[in-house]
Parts: sequence; structure tokens; C-alpha cells
Amino acid sequence: MNAPDTQILVSILTPTWNRASYIRRVWESLKSQTCKNFEWIIADDGSTDDTEKVVRELSNHSDFPIVLIRADSHVGKAFMDNQAVVQAQGEFILWSDSDDYLAPNALERLLDTWFSIPPDVRDDYVGVTALCATDEGVVVNPFPDVEQTDVSWNDLAGMHKVTRDMLFFTRASALKACPFPEVDLVIPESVVWTQIGHRKTRLISEVLMIKEYKADNRISFTGCMAYNRGRAYALATTERNLRSYTRGWRIRAWHLITFLRYSIHGELAMREVLRLWGNNTSRFALWASLPVAWLLAIKDMRQGKVKKTHREFLAVRNTVQTYVVRLGKA
Repeated sequence: MNAPDTQILVSILTPTWNRASYIRRVWESLKSQTCKNFEWIIADDGSTDDTEKVVRELSNHSDFPIVLIRADSHVGKAFMDNQAVVQAQGEFILWSDSDDYLAPNALERLLDTWFSIPPDVRDDYVGVTALCATDEGVVVNPFPDVEQTDVSWNDLAGMHKVTRDMLFFTRASALKACPFPEVDLVIPESVVWTQIGHRKTRLISEVLMIKEYKADNRISFTGCMAYNRGRAYALATTERNLRSYTRGWRIRAWHLITFLRYSIHGELAMREVLRLWGNNTSRFALWASLPVAWLLAIKDMRQGKVKKTHREFLAVRNTVQTYVVRLGKA
């Protein structure tokens, strides 16, 4: 690995909300890393449990820098992710959510793989990508059986249909230039990954991160129509960034209807709907799909599964206060 050990190369970001019981496991996986030139940034989204207390206690036993960002209100993951990216001092950023943990050699493997890329072509790369597995040992999203180990993230999604969780080890400069739109409590990460995903990544066909999908306060798999404004933004952006990949008209039509359905629940004005969708399809297709989207939206409302999470976000967005505390090793 051609880099000084004293330099912070990696910023590991852990957004969390009322998951004090999970923080220690993340910390233990970081403490066991064979590579030590990293910082850990915890973005506490207004937790009402003992998250801050646990982080401060762990910092007394840490041999790596810890940065605690705390919001005084629950303002959502997109906002807190942006706050963490701003504070990141590393050359690379890696998310390890509060229900994730890393293999002991994860950072070493990621950095060794990055520095194996010849310096004269590194500007063509946005990072390194590795596999994740569930805590039962099931690989979440195996890479395709392709000859090359260097592909773009958009090729993985659009050409090889690899769209589920992966470990993204990303150049910090790319993420700092492309923040998450702050429109809802949560916005799917594809809104950013597909914007920076035209550049290549080097694949590592090894499991370097374990993910738990049944953790408390999870934001996925809730069975509700929540984060609709965030989902509308992400789907429109993803469609735009992946539009060059071959897909059947049925898939494109369903994505348009789904976007409109999210937009209805997210209470987006029609002007914003038209702006977001842009030239993804013709205006005629959009207007023709609107009645179907309304029928599905009405069905959602009658079933009582719609949550107006964007209202919660907008209620605190302009008043939320955050503070930053640097703990652990200086």
C-alpha cells in the first residue's frame, strides 16, 4: 500500500438513529482493522437513546479518531449523510451503517486494490467495490461472471442488473461534489451513485461487509409508502442516468407510473414533476400515465399505508441545529 500510515486515508461514516445497542459492534469491527489510517464519523440523527453516551465511552478506548455529529432533531438520513461527507477528512469515504460491520481486513484489501490501479489511469476510477453478505452468510449480490474486473457502477446496474447492496469505497471528492438532495427524511442512494457511477470501479469478489436486515428502526422493508418525495427524486435521476441501457418498454412504463405515484404521495407540484422527469420519456407518455398513477395512489391511501415523511423533514429542515465533537485519538 503506497501511502503513509499517519495520513487519514479513509473516512468511515455511520449514520444512526436510536441504535445505541448497535454502535459497539461497528466500533469493534473498526478496532479490529488491520489498517489503521482512518477516522470514524458518527452522524447521530437526533437520537433519544444513549447513542451519544455510548460513543463518548467508546472514544476513551479508541486508537483512531472519532467525530460525533449530533442533530437536535430527527431530520433524516440524507441530511445527516451530507453533514458527515462535509466533515470527512479522508481521501476515500466508506459507509458502514449502524447495522453493518466490516471484515477485519476490509480497509487493507480496499486500499491495496485501489493502489494496484496504475497512477496514470486512476482519474478514470471513482473507487473500489466489494461484496456484502447477510449475518447468515448469504452473499447479497454476487458480481456477474465477466472477464473484466473494472466496470462502471452504471454498467453493473444497467447492463449486469447488479442493483442490491454492495460495499462502495468511493473517492471523497466525488461525493463532496454530489450531495444528496435534501427533500425527505430518506432518499435512495442511487440518486448519487448513478450520477458519479459513469466512472469505473475495480471489483473485489470477496465479502468485506456484513449487513443485518432485521435491525430496529430500519428504514427499508417497512411495508409502508414512505419517503415518497425522496423516492421520486431518486427514480427520476436514476432513469436519466441509466437511460442509455437497453430495457423493455414495460419496464420504462412502470418506472414512469411509479415515479408519478411517488410524486403524488410526496405532494410534488406538477411543475416540479415535469422538471424532475425531464426528457426521460415524452410529455405525452407522462400525461397518459397520470390516471393510472392516481388510481394506484388512491388505492394506497385507502389501504392506509401512505406516510407523509417529507412533511416531517420540512418541519425541521430550517431550524435543526447540529454540533460536531472530535473524540478519540487526535
